[in-house]
Amino acid sequence: MIEMSVVDRFDIGQRIQRMRREAGYTQLEVAELAGISASYYGNIERGRKAMSVDTFVRICAVLHASADYILTDKIPDSDKVVENIIASAKRGGSDSYSHFLGFMKRIAHSDFL
Repeated sequence: MIEMSVVDRFDIGQRIQRMRREAGYTQLEVAELAGISASYYGNIERGRKAMSVDTFVRICAVLHASADYILTDKIPDSDKVVENIIASAKRGGSDSYSHFLGFMKRIAHSDFL
């Protein structure tokens, strides 16, 4: 069973603010990139305003942030994430899986990481 908790807008806003600062953005920059007003974005960071799912997704994308982390302060178990990605590639057939493995090998042997 999944444990449900109360969504705390203040905590979410604090995590968004921390991610923004770590990314080196101003509030105005994130707001513009997310397609919202700077005052609305500032209120999100202060926990004064709720945001739509669309706005939340855009902010996550701008900050390259995990929705799980912003909502719960936890990062998903990477082993499960990797397992799901591999299972998805396998479902695509042998060619898809082969391309996936080749891609992963190129990443592992590059300066990307």
